[in-house]
Amino acid sequence: MTQADRDVREGALAEYAALRSEITTRISAQHQMLALHMTAVSVVFSVALSGGARWPVLLVIPFVSYTSSEILASLFHTVEAIARYIDEELSPKVPGGLGWESWLARHRPESELRKLTHPYYLLFPGVSVVSLAAVTPFVWTGGVSAHRFDVSFCGGFRLAHCSRLCRTVLQSRSQAPCTVLTMRSTLSRATD
Repeated sequence: MTQADRDVREGALAEYAALRSEITTRISAQHQMLALHMTAVSVVFSVALSGGARWPVLLVIPFVSYTSSEILASLFHTVEAIARYIDEELSPKVPGGLGWESWLARHRPESELRKLTHPYYLLFPGVSVVSLAAVTPFVWTGGVSAHRFDVSFCGGFRLAHCSRLCRTVLQSRSQAPCTVLTMRSTLSRATD
């Protein structure tokens, strides 16, 4: 092995270590975002349940869910892109390859049932449905005097978008090289 070959290999291994560290950092950010989302939703539900006239505060939840899912989607795509770069660009530069990302892609879960029962359906569109269902009687019985159609339309739009995001991430589970590791803590593509 020539010095140039050793330099290429060492450079690829150093870059691999830095990129794996970046993936770890982004996955940690995903966990923090999930915890923040669950805390925010809990606080909003607590405020709504603490008094009879506070039900309209539940209309915030679809927007919180949408924003959280978009941030998670962004983090997911970055992790996915890094994993793809490691597999396609760095692995060929190292004798024997860097097989982790390829191994993950080959050993992805095949169960459709797991996709349909993924917790993200409950965490993002699920809490939005519950909050909209809880506030609907208040909105339609005169508790909110103006823009009833706008409120329910916007909430429904955000709910549909969160649902589409969850569906996209679960469908991509079988395509992304790093999905087995990251899908437990990420969301979906925001730009499909």
